[in-house]
Amino acid sequence: MGTSMVPNHLAAQSFNASTGTTTFIHRSGGTVYSGGVFAAFAPGCSFFVTSIATTYTNATSTLKSTTAKAYPLNEGGSISCAGLLTAGETITFAAEYKVAPAIKITATTT
Repeated sequence: MGTSMVPNHLAAQSFNASTGTTTFIHRSGGTVYSGGVFAAFAPGCSFFVTSIATTYTNATSTLKSTTAKAYPLNEGGSISCAGLLTAGETITFAAEYKVAPAIKITATTT
């Protein structure tokens, strides 16, 4: 199992000042095929993911990802995972990353 990333970024969607939590969505640097995250889970089961739901919590300096949309490796193709996934399907998983050095995200309103 493994993943590989190409240029992409997280776009902040909201900030909760009382919890210090920022909600992000992963956006690729173009189409899913030019900026998605490649995932391989078993021989013959690999795909791209994008639209990765992510949160960052100031108090713990933790970046967490929970869901993403799966797409086939080739545009117009199918996901080769023995019928487990379909193109555009939302998958659920748990990934947690400790950010070091810690950053503090805040928001300003006008």
